[in-house]
Amino acid sequence: MTKPKVRKYLLEGDGKRPVNGQRGEWIEVDWDTALNIAAKKFNEIKQESGSDAIGVLASAKCTNEENYLFQKFARQVVGTHSVDHCARL
Repeated sequence: MTKPKVRKYLLEGDGKRPVNGQRGEWIEVDWDTALNIAAKKFNEIKQESGSDAIGVLASAKCTNEENYLFQKFARQVVGTHSVDHCARL
């Protein structure tokens, strides 16, 4: 992926999904904008429901080192202990 896309409603108003359930169209944005939106949404979830409301799923095809970094990111940056990988599914 060279250009990320976000839902149009995330860039307008309060960033909440429209009441009618429509998800809206995708808008191409720069990486900084896309990452800022993702970080904002993660923080909203953490504030409303606590950090364990966020779970992460790693890959069995990654190396041990990559999975270690992934779980380290999940636990220290995201603040969740809900870390799993697809080999258990």
